Amino acid sequence: MHDKTQRINVTPQSSQDFEMVKTLADMYGSTWSQIGARALNEWLRENFVKEVNRHKETQYLLNKEKISAPDSLADYDLQIDELTGQPFYAGEK
Repeated sequence: MHDKTQRINVTPQSSQDFEMVKTLADMYGSTWSQIGARALNEWLRENFVKEVNRHKETQYLLNKEKISAPDSLADYDLQIDELTGQPFYAGEK
């Protein structure tokens, strides 16, 4: 990173993640931040293109079927009808 002002604060998703970061930092004599930066870098190299492509494919399918994405996954359950292949939201049938 060339500009030290480009920072992201990250909170581990679980206590186990936090403990693993601490363990790796101790093993390698690194800071927690360095371990987090490495983990982010590795995840992005492995997943960035896949995530962008999945988003584009989802948007294409939603536009093709003229349906809009739900505001929250908790509110809707998009499903595909096995017979027709058409998407529908749970509770519509």
